[in-house]
Amino acid sequence: GRDMHTQLMLGHLPLLLHPTPRKVLVIGLGSGVTAAAVAQYPVESVDVVEIEPAVVEAATFFARENREVLRHPRVRVHIADGRNFLLTRTAPLDVIISEPSNPWMSGIGNLYALDFYAMAARRLQPDGLFVQWIHAYQLDIEDLRMVVATFRQVFPHVSLWSGTTADFLLVGSRTPVSLDPARLRQRADGSPGIRQDLGRLGMSDPLAILADFVLAEPDLARFSEGGLLNTDDLPLLEFSAPFSMYRDTSALTMRVLDRFRTSRFPPLYPGTDPVVLNDPAFRYQLAVALDKKGQLPEAQRFLDDALAADPRHIPSLLLRGQVLRRLGFPLRAEADFLRAAQLDPRDAGPYGQLGRLYAQQGLPDRAEDAFRRMQVLAPGAAEPHLLLARLSLEARRWEKAAAEAGRATALAPRELAAWDLLAQAHAGAGAWQEARAALRQGLALAPRHPGMLEQFGQVTLQLGERDEAARALRAALTVNPRALQARLSLARLY
Repeated sequence: GRDMHTQLMLGHLPLLLHPTPRKVLVIGLGSGVTAAAVAQYPVESVDVVEIEPAVVEAATFFARENREVLRHPRVRVHIADGRNFLLTRTAPLDVIISEPSNPWMSGIGNLYALDFYAMAARRLQPDGLFVQWIHAYQLDIEDLRMVVATFRQVFPHVSLWSGTTADFLLVGSRTPVSLDPARLRQRADGSPGIRQDLGRLGMSDPLAILADFVLAEPDLARFSEGGLLNTDDLPLLEFSAPFSMYRDTSALTMRVLDRFRTSRFPPLYPGTDPVVLNDPAFRYQLAVALDKKGQLPEAQRFLDDALAADPRHIPSLLLRGQVLRRLGFPLRAEADFLRAAQLDPRDAGPYGQLGRLYAQQGLPDRAEDAFRRMQVLAPGAAEPHLLLARLSLEARRWEKAAAEAGRATALAPRELAAWDLLAQAHAGAGAWQEARAALRQGLALAPRHPGMLEQFGQVTLQLGERDEAARALRAALTVNPRALQARLSLARLY
């Protein structure tokens, strides 16, 4: 889900920023994804402190997501309180990552306290990094200011990064931190796991982590000026945070922070050519990462920059068109897609985007024309047929939809969406036997696909095969207990 970006970057960001990380401490196990991200680097040890034994047990259910991190030879899990663990720690650390629960929960405020940060700083190497998770949702702006002001009392060199729109990562150090693009790329090239994780976040270039950058050191200093301090003796945060539990503060917080922004990027390592940051292809990469996590206005800003530098950059035109379409500017989106088609008349991509735009605007004839043009330019591709099938389904033109979906299955027999659309088209026409055959092909590819299991149950029920229908609907509910239509169909069957 959406939290995956934050969970991954909590591990990757400090390990990419630190010059030579060797010993890492993670406070809070959760699903284990953050610890797994850290374990992708050639560190000597990863200590994970978790106060609740049941969380360690629960993390085993996320073995696929966390790469079975609990079995990793360099990872050690300690059932303990994070502060008490640090009190007993003697070996110095290079990175500490703290991802506690929300500060409105009883007893959590002491992991955002000045005393805790001071103790952590004493356990860090001089160039060590401390990363603190904090959120923007359901948290008053003054409470966020308090957390930043408290953090800055101990770590003078601080930058603010975002995970999802409503999650922040504070990165603090007692020495200046600069970003080295060469080191970033070297580390990513040395680990398939790092490349895979960053790729999931839309970051094909590891330097695209700059898409998460929010505020630099001077901007954070101005933002936190006058903020209260949260200490053990005056645990203000634990008492003030609950007052915001039922308020949606995310949008306001982002607007306030944006007013303090004077720099889009953090300091670069001395000797780095800053031209790389202004390259249109790099600005496009940043926009891809921002689009991936749903920050559309910010993505558009970087795409505008890219196209101002190179008006013929087709990937930026196509992505900006998609962003503008989702932001509700169809005419501007159309102009970008048409411009891309004009620049490269042999590219099918712009016509696919034009067709989607016209379909969304309720212009099916124009959408079909665009998809047909796409089909001519990409004769061996299944996608144009899938788009035409979906368009025909929406118009309840069952035979036409079945014909296009059938062509898609012939071109891409392992494309699940093609079998799904083919089954829907046959079911719409009342051809239940054909629909069942298409669904069986789809379920052979994905036996636990809840939508196809539910559809199979509906179709076999129409054929009077009640036992088979019941088995399929129960299987759909096993995979997705919230499948309402499957539950209602099963009730009707009983």
